[in-house]
Parts: sequence; C-alpha cells; structure tokens
Amino acid sequence: MVTDWAGSPLGWLLIAAIVAVLLRPGDGRLFGALLVLDLLRIWRDSPFIPNHVFFMGCAEAIILGVLLWRRWRPVADGGSATWAAALRAGLLVLYAFAVLHKLNSDFFDPRHSSAVSLTSDMLGPLDWRWSWLAILGTLAIETAIPLLIAVRATRIAGLLLGAGFHTMLAIPDFTVTSDSLYAFAAVVWPLYLLFVPTTATAQVQAGLNRLPWLASPLRRAALLAGVLALLGAIAVGTTLAADRPLAAAVNRFGFLIFCCCAPLVALVLLRLARARWRRAAPVAEPALPGSRLVPVVALLLVVNGLSPYWGGKTQTCFSMYSNLRTEGGVWNHLILPPEMRLLAGQDDLVRLVESSDPLLRRVYIEPGLLINAWELRRRKRTSG
Repeated sequence: MVTDWAGSPLGWLLIAAIVAVLLRPGDGRLFGALLVLDLLRIWRDSPFIPNHVFFMGCAEAIILGVLLWRRWRPVADGGSATWAAALRAGLLVLYAFAVLHKLNSDFFDPRHSSAVSLTSDMLGPLDWRWSWLAILGTLAIETAIPLLIAVRATRIAGLLLGAGFHTMLAIPDFTVTSDSLYAFAAVVWPLYLLFVPTTATAQVQAGLNRLPWLASPLRRAALLAGVLALLGAIAVGTTLAADRPLAAAVNRFGFLIFCCCAPLVALVLLRLARARWRRAAPVAEPALPGSRLVPVVALLLVVNGLSPYWGGKTQTCFSMYSNLRTEGGVWNHLILPPEMRLLAGQDDLVRLVESSDPLLRRVYIEPGLLINAWELRRRKRTSG
C-alpha cells in the first residue's frame, strides 16, 4: 500500500517538478530533479509498492545513473541509447516473469484465478466456459506480447496488442475498481516508444510543435492549467455523483490524465502500422542493441523476478495478479520445483492480533494477512 504522496512536502515537490518538466521538456536539470524526487518517494513507500512502481523506480534509477555517468564521459546522444537499450531489455524481462509466475495451480483454478476475477469485474459473473477463456486468453496474450515485440518483423503488431490489452484492463478503473490498473499501462506505454524508430516519434512531435496553442511556454502553461482543472473537476464530480469516497477522485484524475496522454502513443504506433501496411515503414530499432548495461540490468531483474523461488521477497517480483504462492510451506508452481528454495525465511510467518502501528493494522490485521517475521522486525526498527 502506497503512502498518500500528494499529502506530503515531497509529494508537492514532485508535483511541481512534473509541471516544470511539462512546461520545459528539454531541460535536463529539471528532468534529473524529477527523477531524484520520484526515487525518493518510491524509497519512502517501499516495500508497500506495486510492481509497476518498482519497475518504474528501476527505470528511473537506470536513466539517472546513465545521465550522471555521461556527464564525466560525454557522448553525442547524452547516453540515451544506453539507457533505452537497458529499458527495452527490462520490459521484456518484466513480461516474461508476468507469464512465468502465472504457471501455477491456483491461476488455472477458475474458483481462485485472478484472470477470472478481473474479467468478472468488467463483464460480470462468468460461467465455466468464459472462465477458462479468461485464463487461457490472458496467458496467450501475455505470452504473445513480448515474443512479438522481440522479433523485428512483428514488433509493431506486438506493441499494438500490448497497448490494446492494457487499455482493456484499464477501462474498469473509472467505473468498477480502484486497483489502478491504468497505472501499469501508464508505465509501459511510454516504454513502447523505445522500440520504434526515432523518426516516428519525431514526426508526431513536430506536428504538435506546429500547433498554435503550443507555440510558447506561456500558452503551454495556460493550456496545461486549463486541462488539469477540467480533469480535476470531472474526477471530483463523477466521484461524488457515484457516492464514492472523495479519495477515489485521485484515481479517476490519474486515469483521465492517462486517457489524454495515451492517444499520443497510439498515434505513433498506428502511423507505423499504416506505413508498414503500405510497405513504407522504416526498420524498427532492435530490441536489444549492443550495450554493456543490458546484461547487467537483465541479470538483476531476473534475480529479482526469481526471488519467490529461491526464498527471497514475494513483493515487487513481477508476480502481479499471478496467484503465485511460495510462502508458509505452500508451493503451487507447476514447473519450477520447491528444491529451488535456498532460504527458509518465507516460512516464518506471524499473525498479528493487535498493533499500535497504523500501517500494520491497515495492511495486515484488517485484511487478515500474515506477515513475514523478518519484515515485522524490519518494520519495528524503522518505525521506532
């Protein structure tokens, strides 16, 4: 569970940095400050952060590290090719583990499968046929996305499939659930642009720059303020009309911002698909160009993704909505054997009955969840 970042000084500094970068997107110092502030926020909220926030933190750390390193070793592109290659590899690793973790008995059980639960949120109760279609369809699509993206000839198809799949999952965020599935799409969609030719994004950017209301920083600031005010009013109004807590307006506000930005990514992908159909598309950049940072990033992410199996953490290991269970003497994976376990810390679980710590009450006691003894000791040290 993530701390309410908008209700702290760090959160307001982060908001100010986001607005500043939107107004002056070419300022490297503002962009670096934004990365630092968001990394501080993620560090503050850890370990109670979702997988997409963890991955976003990894991406931001990679970009910031490369930018700082290139200040001492300047290159023509400022290091963008290096961090872009690492992020491309990282996204493929993320997708691979999203599939691997789902190969467990509970995911294939329609009574407990998260695929059935999420599909039911969108379509209502499912019979056994639709339940199995949701399970097998989810696995098929999530397997196809990275495979298609990794192959140059099918890359555009894979990007369009991924964009459509994540958009479909994000739609209920405005009406049904508050799980903020759009946030995952908001993280991976910009990374899709790293797989397309830079000429494609440059053409869209040039078209935007020709718009008269984006011609000057003052006009961009006025337009940004007007759009944010309108979206905020819509988010608050629809939340109150639905008789939901006002805090839910934050989720709707973010979803509306995503809806405004996503069409730009879709425009780039659709232009490429149209040009490819006419056999006029430039060759897309390779998924994993030569960079010494790629194997390092890939190895670290693989170790992180395998952590439930070797006895490490079970949070932020890319196991979102997977039904994976490796704690408390339970092992439900159908392929990887329990003999992979190197550490036994996952079996040392504690059921909390009462606590003066509001976070422990909210995250563990109220939902009736068990806590790892190591995590309990860590929380005791850090909370004083």
